[in-house]
Amino acid sequence: MKKFLLLCGVVLGCPLSVQAQEVSEAARVAVVHDVIFPDDLKLAGDGMDDAPTIQRAVSMICNARDHRSMAGIIQLQARVYEIDSTVDVPCAVTIRGTGWQEQMPLSAGTWLHITSKGAGSPAIHVHGREARGTVIRDIALYQDHPAPSSVARTAWKPTEYAPAILFSRIDGGVFLNHLLFAGIYGGVYADGVGRFEANGIYGEFYRYGISIHHSYDVDRIYDVHGWGYYTQSNTKSHPQNMLLTREQVGNIQDWKTENENLIILGRADTPFLDNIFGLGTHSVLQLTQDSNVGDYIGGHPSKIHSGKLSCDQSKYCLWVDNTTRGQVTGLFSQLDWQGEDSARLGKNIPDNAAIQLDGSAQLQIGDMFVQNVSGAAINMTNTSQCSNLMIHSMFGGFNQSPPSAPVAHMPACDRKGYNEIQLDAFTAVNNSGGKWPAFVDSGSVGHFLLSTYTEENRHTR
Repeated sequence: MKKFLLLCGVVLGCPLSVQAQEVSEAARVAVVHDVIFPDDLKLAGDGMDDAPTIQRAVSMICNARDHRSMAGIIQLQARVYEIDSTVDVPCAVTIRGTGWQEQMPLSAGTWLHITSKGAGSPAIHVHGREARGTVIRDIALYQDHPAPSSVARTAWKPTEYAPAILFSRIDGGVFLNHLLFAGIYGGVYADGVGRFEANGIYGEFYRYGISIHHSYDVDRIYDVHGWGYYTQSNTKSHPQNMLLTREQVGNIQDWKTENENLIILGRADTPFLDNIFGLGTHSVLQLTQDSNVGDYIGGHPSKIHSGKLSCDQSKYCLWVDNTTRGQVTGLFSQLDWQGEDSARLGKNIPDNAAIQLDGSAQLQIGDMFVQNVSGAAINMTNTSQCSNLMIHSMFGGFNQSPPSAPVAHMPACDRKGYNEIQLDAFTAVNNSGGKWPAFVDSGSVGHFLLSTYTEENRHTR
């Protein structure tokens, strides 16, 4: 007990009255084999908010005179933690849970319930160079949002929250592993990190899942699964104790189709991505521009390395937005996209595209699969900067597409150049009018270079 009281008095700065009256006998086992159990640091004055409890555990590590005397591991228990305020992390720690159960019974595994009381600030804020090496793993998170109307096609809007997890000005590695975000406005926001690594991120998001900015080193994002972990939950112990009807799910889905971008990359130099899946999003991968902020130089993503990128029932798979200045560059091994409207099955999302280039890009793509096209499979809109795409092969499932939907739309882009698509091999299923899709529409001005193509009857040309 004396060891802990010394920590409380010197490290945490607790007054003697607090030491004597509010620290329970269980606190003597708060540190076991260099692992801190914050539940044993709970004080009566905390009320329902568990953030101060976790903060004490962080402070025990960050304020220790000798960081090497204690491994920075904070072990959360298998229960729901109410988070009304921010857990501030200024040094390297490992915050780990016991895992989670996907259907959200909230009694299985470690859950952080981010309440609307803390909507204006992140649940966890990791910052500063001393925080390099921080790990967050095996935890599920959810937030409170208004119930959608049971009347179909009724506008719904989620509660706006700050990022659930914020990393800022670290300039080094941080690590996320096996996290579930069940109905989260904004998941992880990393600004000024570099060597950001996420592996095993599962969630339903209303603005973004992962958003990276001012990153000058290699980031690694693997095994991301964006799916309806909130709207598709069918257990009686749902976070808001309700089962969603098809109409309610559709109203939430309408919001996501117009507003959710699963992964956002601003200035990110040589990011690696693989095994990325998104369902029912505005875009699965958005590429954007960062402005200069203090000593951080802005820019757009460059030298992207992407393995498997799968986009189901999404308006765009890959979206280069109109804020980018200069050419976004990247290599994509596999890109598969379906543009069906998840709220109205059998219909396509209006004006959709597998690749939407409102900015400029130079991309090398291995294999593409596109289906349910209503706009153009590749849609270029920038009239001041040209783009160049080199694609090995494409299969176009145009059987549920209108006759007006082409493979590509390419406007005039520059007095000295042209938009250009080089496609080695193309095969397609005839559109809903029973005809072969047009390679470009009548409004296109550019170069579409095709080596071979195979019609539905398999005659190669």
